[in-house]
Amino acid sequence: MESRLWIMVFVLAIMGWSFAGWFGSETKELVLNLDHSNFYHTIGNHDFIVVHFYVPGCSFCQKLAPEYEKVASVLSSHDPPVTLAKVDVSEEKNMDLAREFKISSFPTIKIFRMGENHIQDYQGPTRDAEGIVAYLKKQIGSASAAEIEESAEDYQGPRDADGIVPYLKKKLIGSASAKIEESTEDFDLDMYINVI
Repeated sequence: MESRLWIMVFVLAIMGWSFAGWFGSETKELVLNLDHSNFYHTIGNHDFIVVHFYVPGCSFCQKLAPEYEKVASVLSSHDPPVTLAKVDVSEEKNMDLAREFKISSFPTIKIFRMGENHIQDYQGPTRDAEGIVAYLKKQIGSASAAEIEESAEDYQGPRDADGIVPYLKKKLIGSASAKIEESTEDFDLDMYINVI
């Protein structure tokens, strides 16, 4: 009788661990791990992605890692969500990526827009998640006319019937409509009509 009890306890324990694995421990990874095998595919599938090039033994990289995770957590719920990724360039298979993107100090963060068509060095703070989030939200916001023109000149992909890059057109229209809405916020149409 006692041996049956132990067997039943053992079976229930195994079932409990299985259910916990199925339901409780499955968490979505917020910072993508990239390497030479998935880097270009992943970058190409995002209009805006932030990539942290790091070396595990670097103390500055170690300090940035938890803050970068916090940033990924905050920006994953941003509209649109912002994807953060990381590449361990100490691995021999990833050293070509470090050479290609001229990574010479660590940590290095780069912002990729429209795949590899527009690559920007991260110029913001790296000590706290709040500062990184604020900087990246500004980068996601409306592009300046100079940035749009520069991106359009460098872009080699498809264009619409007017010769405009679809991604930049969407950004330009969004930027313009936000500026129009902002400038007409205090405008009283009824008063204008009555004066005329």
